[in-house]
Amino acid sequence: CAECHTTPNVFAGLSLDCNTCHADDYAATTEPAHAAASFATNCTQCHDTRTWSRAQWSHPGSFALTFGHAGRRCSECHVGQAYANTSTDCASCHLDTYQQTANPNHAIAGFPTDCNGCHDTARWSGGTIVHPGTFPLTNAHQRACTACHTGGVYSGLNPACATCHLTAYQQTTNPPHVSFGLSQQCEQCHGTTTWGGGNWTHHFPINNGRHAGFQCFDCHDNAANRQAYSCINCHEHNQSVTNGHHQQVSGYTWTTAGCYQCHPNGRN
Repeated sequence: CAECHTTPNVFAGLSLDCNTCHADDYAATTEPAHAAASFATNCTQCHDTRTWSRAQWSHPGSFALTFGHAGRRCSECHVGQAYANTSTDCASCHLDTYQQTANPNHAIAGFPTDCNGCHDTARWSGGTIVHPGTFPLTNAHQRACTACHTGGVYSGLNPACATCHLTAYQQTTNPPHVSFGLSQQCEQCHGTTTWGGGNWTHHFPINNGRHAGFQCFDCHDNAANRQAYSCINCHEHNQSVTNGHHQQVSGYTWTTAGCYQCHPNGRN
């Protein structure tokens, strides 16, 4: 009894406040520093009589200590025992990480310092950044930021396909994109699922019918002008027969332009 009733023979009228006996413990505690943090002296809010240490204390709900923020010493964030008015901004603790991140380079890209826009406490690395909807990173475009944003340039980049794929455009031979004057808007024929075998529709049926399996240069045989094509180089041996079939056709000529004018689909 004398451990609490320190005044000899005084048992009635003693205070029941925790601080009556535990004021020294309250003042000496540093993790967290109760006095600096202005914790209440009503110890029962966090402690009980079963165990004094490892108090059941809840961090303010505005900054929940979950996952990566859980189990840390108070002094890791509350440097110098500063507990009141501590900023909840991510950059308060993570500014160095923000500045040192290179993939992507957050500072150069002008990313906000509100880290929870892309990161969470469950996993810091591999933030869930959402690329602008005008250029979705689907399939083959899911790659390291620096693969496209060379030299740390993130703003003002040209989204045109030729910005990255001009060399592929120039080197393609089947069909030869440059000499055929094909568009540099690659998305007209290609997608991000597979680059090869573009979904290209020839103006003349070469995927089926009598002309199936033809190679580009079978018809586009003028090396000086690949946009030009010829019908009569293949069909010249039928000229006499064809002339006979066209005796009743007004304006008939044995020319490529004449053939295509009447047979744009390659059919009789």
